[in-house]
Amino acid sequence: MVDGTTKFKPGDHMFLIEIQIDAPYQGKGIGTQLIKKVINEAKVKDLPLRLQVLKENDKARKLYLRLGFRQVSETETHIVMEI
Repeated sequence: MVDGTTKFKPGDHMFLIEIQIDAPYQGKGIGTQLIKKVINEAKVKDLPLRLQVLKENDKARKLYLRLGFRQVSETETHIVMEI
């Protein structure tokens, strides 16, 4: 299963709510392709794209860093990132 959800806040930013790739499909570039599509959508709308990732999810955090996201804040459990 592959699933992704975005939320658009007019005039403010876009927020990537969730992306899920079942284990057999991970590591095949599917997540990267989905995220790049959302990044491009945010660029077209001239809006920052934000997401949050669990602090313990190093694999996802490294993917987001590789795609150009940077940490902008954090909570007790999550790192908030933006591109």
